[in-house]
Amino acid sequence: MRLLLTPLFATLTLANTLELWPGQISTFLATPQTTASEPTSIILLIPDIYGHNSTATKTLAQKISTLSNLIVVVPDVFEGEPIPEGGAPSFPPGWQDRHGPAQVERVLDLTLAEVKRRWGEVKVGATGYCFGGRYVFRYLSAGKIAAGVAAHPSSTTIDEIVGAKGPIQIATAATDPSFPPAIRQQAEAALAEKVPYEMNTYGGVGHGFAVRASDPSDRRDVYALESAAENAVAWFKFWLE
Repeated sequence: MRLLLTPLFATLTLANTLELWPGQISTFLATPQTTASEPTSIILLIPDIYGHNSTATKTLAQKISTLSNLIVVVPDVFEGEPIPEGGAPSFPPGWQDRHGPAQVERVLDLTLAEVKRRWGEVKVGATGYCFGGRYVFRYLSAGKIAAGVAAHPSSTTIDEIVGAKGPIQIATAATDPSFPPAIRQQAEAALAEKVPYEMNTYGGVGHGFAVRASDPSDRRDVYALESAAENAVAWFKFWLE
């Protein structure tokens, strides 16, 4: 299902379309150059801790939109409180409590409701990165999305992973404390008996590789970034048709 690698991350121009959706949710929309007047599928991107308005996340959303020819919706799941980019992440006191499943899923549910209001009963695929990866499993388990992609998921449990009830693709680093080999192997064994799945493991890269290359001059880092995006698009092209 691999597409030909294309170095779009270096060449994309962001439309920077931010809208205020119901619930006062700031939402980034990435749109392809041409799209159907009545799309049948939409992609929901659930960002990492740096939020919907980070340059890396918006660039990724635009790339996925360009390659898939689908609209990509990226809501502000942190409601104005993402972690600032640059250096090691620093979490303000109480941040994790303010952005737990109840709060994040309120935003995601409002976003999905607005997707249905705007575009009707479209199929929704969700792709989540780091923090956002957890919610792909949870929403597949709840039957709220048709297919999912989780890249280097963090803070998720094995029960959430194996609870997935739809097609799931996982992109992971070979060595990642947030998704260690033991969990990866356990997840793969359980998913193989339940749902269509794909596990793509990248050596020589670290956590977060599918959103930003840790070293843009390192061809291996850039390859992993590009490959993960294109594999995600191939997955959605297959399962959202």
